[in-house]
Amino acid sequence: MSENDHEAQRAKAVELAERHLKAMNKKHAEALVKGVVRHALACGARGAVIKRDDVMKRVLHVGQHSKTYAAVFERAQAVLRSLFGMEMTRLPNKATSRAKKNQPKDAPVQRFDFILRSIVPKKETEPFINANIALNRDGSGIPKRTLLCIVLAVILAEKRKITADALYKHLEIVGIFRQSSHTIFDKVEEVIAEFIKDEYLEKLKNDELSNTTSSQKTTSLAAGVDEIIWGPRAKVEFPEAEVMQFIAKMFPESEAANIEAILSQVA
Repeated sequence: MSENDHEAQRAKAVELAERHLKAMNKKHAEALVKGVVRHALACGARGAVIKRDDVMKRVLHVGQHSKTYAAVFERAQAVLRSLFGMEMTRLPNKATSRAKKNQPKDAPVQRFDFILRSIVPKKETEPFINANIALNRDGSGIPKRTLLCIVLAVILAEKRKITADALYKHLEIVGIFRQSSHTIFDKVEEVIAEFIKDEYLEKLKNDELSNTTSSQKTTSLAAGVDEIIWGPRAKVEFPEAEVMQFIAKMFPESEAANIEAILSQVA
């Protein structure tokens, strides 16, 4: 099914759902929309994924109002955009999911998981890392997000894929060692595992690499060695162009030349 077919299918689902929603008591319908907005904001505050199944279960009470889902979702999106400057953005499939189904990289997204992200334009002077820090009240997300930005930059510079051993070698340059306890991150392997769990990173095994795109394939990878690539959340939250600029600014003496070099490497 093509992307246009999926869009036509979605529009039809919204139209049918609107009929069910309009047949309900107006205050009840508004309560459902507010419930989805609250759920989305709560997930956003925790950095959690917004799952359609959770919305159906916790807000629409499966069986009672499930037929209104598409319309309630669209109305909640409108509220989030207009009042909060945020929107629920669909996450793409994992590369491993496409590999198992023999799907190409640009296959239409079938997933129904979302993350809440800001649609307010960032100031040109706003630092890249600060612009992508999770809104944790205690500020605990800042060091990990900084590390995440560094890891994503390293992977991008290495043509969008890297072995775990090579990644840790790069982190040693900034004083983070795999076998030593770090003063901020403690065990860095656990932090990387957390990034994988949260879908900022994705680990590809040897048998999955053969089904990935040419930009992610490895021609001489030792048996049993996995590679790490950007995960679905990173692809949504971190524009590659900004990460390239972040890499280039590590070498301020020739920023333009560095950006051009990085672009030519990962294209």
